[in-house]
Amino acid sequence: MLKAIIIDDETVTRKGLIKHIPWSKLNIELAGEASDGKEGLEIVKRVKPNIVVSDVRMPGMNGIEMAREIKKTQPDCRIIFLSAYADKEYLKAAIDISAVSYVEKPVNLIEISEAIKKASQMCLEDENRKADKDSIDTVIYDNIPFIKQNLIEKLTLSSEISSEEVNRNLDYLKIQFNDKDKFIVMVLEVKNRTEDNLEKDEYEKILNTVEKYIKDIKNITTYKDNNIVSIINYRDDSIKNLLLGICDFINTKVDKNLKLFCAVGQSEIGLKNINKSFTAAQKTLSKVFYYGYGTTVFYKENRKDIELPSDEEIQTRMSKHLSEENKDEAVKLIKKTCRELKKYDIDDVNYIKCIFFRLCVKIFREANRRGIYDSKTNYDVDEHIWEIMLNLNTIDEIESYMLEKINKSFEEIEEIRSSSRTIFEIKKFIDKNYKDENISTKTLADVVYLTPSYLSALFKKEVGKTISDYIVEVRIEKSKEYLKDNRLKLLEVALNVGYSDPNYYTKVFKKITGITPSQYREKYKQ
Repeated sequence: MLKAIIIDDETVTRKGLIKHIPWSKLNIELAGEASDGKEGLEIVKRVKPNIVVSDVRMPGMNGIEMAREIKKTQPDCRIIFLSAYADKEYLKAAIDISAVSYVEKPVNLIEISEAIKKASQMCLEDENRKADKDSIDTVIYDNIPFIKQNLIEKLTLSSEISSEEVNRNLDYLKIQFNDKDKFIVMVLEVKNRTEDNLEKDEYEKILNTVEKYIKDIKNITTYKDNNIVSIINYRDDSIKNLLLGICDFINTKVDKNLKLFCAVGQSEIGLKNINKSFTAAQKTLSKVFYYGYGTTVFYKENRKDIELPSDEEIQTRMSKHLSEENKDEAVKLIKKTCRELKKYDIDDVNYIKCIFFRLCVKIFREANRRGIYDSKTNYDVDEHIWEIMLNLNTIDEIESYMLEKINKSFEEIEEIRSSSRTIFEIKKFIDKNYKDENISTKTLADVVYLTPSYLSALFKKEVGKTISDYIVEVRIEKSKEYLKDNRLKLLEVALNVGYSDPNYYTKVFKKITGITPSQYREKYKQ
């Protein structure tokens, strides 16, 4: 129901309108009356009426002055003026204020009723327009993520854009981009520690964090193809310093275990050139291989005159170090090769991976020649190693993998020398079959064609511990790796290392390490 108040210094007129106008039939609540403009203004502030019926000439504040004050805070309030004077100045003022009507005194009830009906209709139309606008605003608000995604899709994939469509979407987002502005595109690659793609709510959290980080700069930010993409409208080069810190900011605010890499395209002028900056940013994503996660890299053209280290020379030197059993030199060669290849920063990452693939195959075959690995494997070694290389995303990860392989190979060469072949075979069997709950000294004795008692004595002499103790140690060490995967339940970890009873596994784990599996898992997270 609409609300109205009457303001007139003439009591007779005021009371007459209150009594004779059919307010309820007009669906209007009479919310108050006043005898002067000042008092009327106070009532207006308190009850916020839709319609004000007011005399023009009143002591103190007149109707025109009062109406001007009302319009400052309630621009949609409808004013009907009453006056015993057909004063041109007042009429002009009433028109300026957009008064609904100017009714002369003595008041004609039919005329004033029609004026009130007209004001009522205008109020209802105002409410309908506001409801329509609110409805449209709600629809736009609910679709802002889609509008952003659609706009970024248009601007990043082609220079052939519809200015009308782009401007309409920018209006929806309440953002103003000028065609002579400077733009850069940032693409943020986001992965969790296990290399899996994130859930939608995780992307939303990161997206909100990015928007918060760059909130003082005009931007459109959304997620696209499992990455966060931001079109940034900037003024000066201070944006570069800002983007250099974005990975640390997200890790601090969201999750320190996220693997983040920020690639930034070159600066471009104008909306139609944004796609060029996006293409450069996409190309720069491959640089994560050299710079690693947690960094921000800006696009730059590669040098054309690069002379890469000789692959053949690297392979020859590794063969020499392996044949001479020179572990230190083999390690130095891997570290030096990784350090040098980082400097070249070439786009063809697979070329770099091929160098290390060949080195890894060489290490494997040399170890196999010395009896470290079984010559009859149930998989294609080359294919297996290449698959591993493809899944290593940075040169640092490759370096770690290569050094691990070298260290393991040389450790096992040393182990062969320091212990009998029999003990080596037993350890290898345990290492492959620790998941078997029923593994025992008898099982192992059958493998090497010895009696259990003789094997036990030999093992104790060579290794310095019983077979049972060694099996327990292997199982506990293997379980530590499984505990690093938070997706595995404790029961699954126990079963994976040969314990069907998780309580017994926990007891053994604590006896060996001094802490429970759960405590170890929490310690690893930190």
